[in-house]
Amino acid sequence: MPNQPCSSQATDSRRAFRRNQSAIAKREGATQRYVAHLIKLAFLAPEIMSAIIRGKAPANVSLDRLKKGFPLDWVEQRKALGFPPRSPR
Repeated sequence: MPNQPCSSQATDSRRAFRRNQSAIAKREGATQRYVAHLIKLAFLAPEIMSAIIRGKAPANVSLDRLKKGFPLDWVEQRKALGFPPRSPR
């Protein structure tokens, strides 16, 4: 596939990603949509994930809120989800 245009390669990648999501969903007895939501959570900043696990996240941070999307940039995630800015080290 080295001679494929970029848009074709991207389309192929998206199709492969969806097939993988579908396979995971089938194996786990879940919907593909649910698996897609869970995969997005892998992009949360580690400190945000830790706060959620410890029950220290702001009250507005819920699964429903996270399913609506969040920035990939960790600094922007903190702002968008209502976490205070990190203090400089």
